[in-house]
Amino acid sequence: MKSLLYALSFLTIVPFSKEIPDERSLADSSVFFPVVGAFVGLLATCVSAFIGRLFSQDVAAAFYLLSLILVTGAFHMDGLSDTFDGLAVKGTGDVEQDRQARLSVMREGKQGPIGCTSIVWDLLLKYALCKELLGRGRLSPLFLAPVGSRFAMVLCCFIGRPARKEGLGVLFIGRKKKRNMLLSLLFTIGLFLLGRPCFSLSSILFLGISFLFLMFLLVRLFESRFGGLTGDTLGAINELSELLFLAFFLT
Repeated sequence: MKSLLYALSFLTIVPFSKEIPDERSLADSSVFFPVVGAFVGLLATCVSAFIGRLFSQDVAAAFYLLSLILVTGAFHMDGLSDTFDGLAVKGTGDVEQDRQARLSVMREGKQGPIGCTSIVWDLLLKYALCKELLGRGRLSPLFLAPVGSRFAMVLCCFIGRPARKEGLGVLFIGRKKKRNMLLSLLFTIGLFLLGRPCFSLSSILFLGISFLFLMFLLVRLFESRFGGLTGDTLGAINELSELLFLAFFLT
C-alpha cells in the first residue's frame, strides 16, 4: 500500500504520502505507475465528461488536457521539452562530446524553441485526438491512454540503461526486476480490461506490436543521442506513447 502512495505522490502533485521514501522504496513503487495513470485518466475523463454536458466538445477536450497538466504539474511535458532541446543540439563528430553537450542542455532545463515547439505540437495533437474521441462518444480511451503511457515508462526503464550515474531517473532506469515489470504489466492489462475497449484480436495485436516497436525505437534513439535514458526522456516517452494510444483508439 505504501508503494502505491509513493507512486501517486511522485507522479502527481497530490501528497498522498507524507513520508519521504528511501531510494529503494521509491524505485519499487514504479510497479504502480499504471495505477497512477488510471487515477489521472479517470480524473481527467470525469472532468471532460462533466464539462461536455455544459459546453461543446472543444471545451471538454481542452479541460481534459488541463486536468492532465494540473494533476501532474506538467511533470512529463517538462521532460518532453528538455528532451527535444537536447536532441536539437548539433553534432560535432565527437560522439561522447556531443552526448555530454546534449545532457548538459537537458540538465539546465532552459526551454529553447524546439522544446517549446514540441509542447505545442503535443498539446495540439492531443486536443485534436481528444475532441474526435469525445465526438464519437468514446470516453474509455481517455481513461486508458494515461494507463498505457505510464506502463511505457516502466517498460523502457526495464529495457534501457541510465545515461547518467546521478539524477532521479537513475532510481528507476536499468533496474532489471522482472517481477516488478510483470506486475506492472498485469496491472495494465487488468485496467485495460476494466476500461472495456471494443477491439478485435487483430487490433490488439497491432497495438501491442506498434507499442513495443515505438518503445524500442525511442530507447535506441535516446541511447544513441544521450548514451541512455534520463528522467527527462522518460517524460518524453510518457507523452509520445500517450499520443500513440489516443491515435490507436480512433482506428
